[in-house]
Amino acid sequence: MSSVALLHVPPEVLEAIFQYVPRKDLKNFALAGSVALEIVSPFLYRRLSLRLVAVPHECTSSRRYPCCEEHSLDVEVVESVLNSTPRALGYVRDFVISSPARLPRRVGGHPAPPPHIPPGDIMGRQRGALSDREDFMLRMVFQKLGSAQLENFRSISIPNCDISAKCFGLILRTQPNLRVLKLGRVGVQKRHDYGELAELERSQEPLKLECLEFGEFKEEMVLPLLQTFRRCSGSLRELKIGSISPGFIRNNTLGARFSPGSREIELRKRSNERISLPYLEKIRICYDGMFPGFLDLFGGLAQNFHRLNRVKVDSCDYSHNFIANLVDKAGANIRSFQGTSCFWAAGSLSTLLPKLQSLHTLLLNCHGNIFISDIEPVFSYRESLKRLWFGCGIPGVRSEEPECLCVETFFDSELSRYPLTSENWPLLEELAMPHCTIDKIPLIHNLRVLRLTYALGEAGRPHHESEYSIPRYIKKLWDYSTSHYNQVPKLEVVVVSSGRISDRFADPDHCSMAFFVLRYEGLGGLEKPKVKRYNNDLSKVLKYSSWSHLFSPRHAALDFWEDSGPSLYPRDGAYNVDDMNLVRRYDSDDTTTLPMIDRFHMQPYRARAIESDIDLDSEVDGGLFR
Repeated sequence: MSSVALLHVPPEVLEAIFQYVPRKDLKNFALAGSVALEIVSPFLYRRLSLRLVAVPHECTSSRRYPCCEEHSLDVEVVESVLNSTPRALGYVRDFVISSPARLPRRVGGHPAPPPHIPPGDIMGRQRGALSDREDFMLRMVFQKLGSAQLENFRSISIPNCDISAKCFGLILRTQPNLRVLKLGRVGVQKRHDYGELAELERSQEPLKLECLEFGEFKEEMVLPLLQTFRRCSGSLRELKIGSISPGFIRNNTLGARFSPGSREIELRKRSNERISLPYLEKIRICYDGMFPGFLDLFGGLAQNFHRLNRVKVDSCDYSHNFIANLVDKAGANIRSFQGTSCFWAAGSLSTLLPKLQSLHTLLLNCHGNIFISDIEPVFSYRESLKRLWFGCGIPGVRSEEPECLCVETFFDSELSRYPLTSENWPLLEELAMPHCTIDKIPLIHNLRVLRLTYALGEAGRPHHESEYSIPRYIKKLWDYSTSHYNQVPKLEVVVVSSGRISDRFADPDHCSMAFFVLRYEGLGGLEKPKVKRYNNDLSKVLKYSSWSHLFSPRHAALDFWEDSGPSLYPRDGAYNVDDMNLVRRYDSDDTTTLPMIDRFHMQPYRARAIESDIDLDSEVDGGLFR
C-alpha cells in the first residue's frame, strides 16, 4: 500500500527525498515490486555513466607521470548499455564519462606522482585522443541512445577524455533535444574524419543547445565550431572555451593558432557569415594559449550580444582584443566581470573597466601587469557592486611577492579614495580579500560574508594573530554598527582559508578552512551575537547559511568564483554516480566529509573537524588552525 500511495506524490517531492537516499537503498526498494520499480526508475536510470579504467604500465620517463598509466573504457559497462532495453534508456537524461582522479602511488619503481590530481588536470588523463577502439565503442553508445529517441535526454559531459570529430558530428545528428554539451578535446584522428568536418561546415540544421563547452581543439576544428555556434544562435545561453592545464598549453605547439595574415584573410572571406548570439548570457575563456587566433576570428564575426551579462576570463594572455569586442558590443548589459591571472599588456584593464556601465560582481587578481591606474576605475562602481572579490593569493601568488596592490588601494583608510564603508559602498554584501592585519579589515555594516585568504607558501607559518583577530574583528564590527547605526551588523559568516589553497597537489589534510558563524536568534535588542567556529566542517555552516560561493573549499580555487547560482549543466566531475547521498561521513573519529553540493563543484576530503563556541566578552582560548 505504501508503494501505491507514493504514486500520488508529486515527482518534485520524491526527487527532494530520494537525493538523500543512497543508491543501494533505492535498488533494494525497487526490488519490492513493480510499483516500487516504476517509482524509483526515473531516479535510478537518470544518469548514464561510463568510466575510464586506468591501466598502469612501465614508466618510460621519471618526469612525465602520464606515461605511467593509460585510460580505456570499461568494456563490460559499454556492453550493458548496448544491451539495455528501450524502457531503461527512456529514463536517461544525462550522459557522463568520468576518469580516475588519482594516479597509482608507485609504478615501475619510479616515484609516485603527487597524491591528489583534480579530475580536469592534464596529468590525470591520457594525453592525445582515445584509441580507435574506444572511439568506436563511444560512437556505438551514441548510436544506441539516438535509436532510442530519448525525449528527455538533455546533457552530455565528456570533460576528461578526447573524442574524434566523427564522434562530435554523430552527437549533433543523433540527439536533437540535447541542451548541454560539455567536451574536453575534439580533433581529427584519421583521414576519413575530414569528410565529417566538411559535413559539419555545411550543416544548417538548428540546434537546441543552451550550454556549450570546449576544452581543446586543433586548427581544423575552427570552422566547424563557428558553424556550430551559428546553428545554436537561437538557444545558446552559456559558452565556455578552454579547460586544460595552463602549464601544458603554454608548452604545446598544437592548437588553433593562426598567423596575423591568415586571420585577416578568414575574417574578410567570411564577413557575410556573421554569428548572432542574441540569447547568450554567460561566456568564459580559460587558458587561451591554445586558440588566440580563434578568439580573434570569433570576436570579429560574433555580434548581437543583447543579453550577455557575465564574462569570466581565467589565466589568459591573448584574449584582451576579444574581451574588448565583447565590451564594445555589450558593455551596457554586463553585470559580472571576473578576471584571474590575466597577463595582458599594462593598461589593458584601465581601458576595459570604464566601458562597463554597471557591475554587481567584480573579481580581480591584482598581480601580473597591473598597476594602480588599472584598478582605480573600480571606484566608479561602488554604488552598484554587491560582490567584490580580490583574487590575491588564489592563483600564483607567493608569500615572497610584494603586498597586493588592492590592500593599499582599497583597505587602507588613509590612502584609499573611497574607504570600504557602508556609506561609500551601500550595496556590498560579499567581500573576499587577502588576509592582513585587523586594522585593515574594513568595518562594513551591510556586509554579510567576508572571506580572508592567505597567500601560497604560508601554510607553515604560525598564525598567531589569526587565533584572536577574527573574534576581535567581530566585536569591533559590533561596536561600530551599534554606535553608528543603532543596529547589529548584518555579517553572517567569516571564512578564513589557510594553506596552499590553489596548489593542485596540496594534501587536503594540511589545508584548513575556518568558518565563524554569527547567530542572533533568541537575542533581543543590541546584544552581542553568538559565535560558533567550525573548522573544516562546511556541512554545519550550510545549516545556517548556504547562499554564498565564498564558502567553497580550496579544491575549487579556480571555479568557486561563480556568482550566478547553479550552472545549466550538472557538475558531473564532482561526485560518483553510484553515490546519491549529499552528506557522507567516515567511520573514524574526528573526520568529516564536506557535503557534495552541486553548485560548488567540489569533492569530499578528510579533514580534522573542530567545533567550538566563542565568547566575545572573553579572550579566545586555543588556536584558529590546529
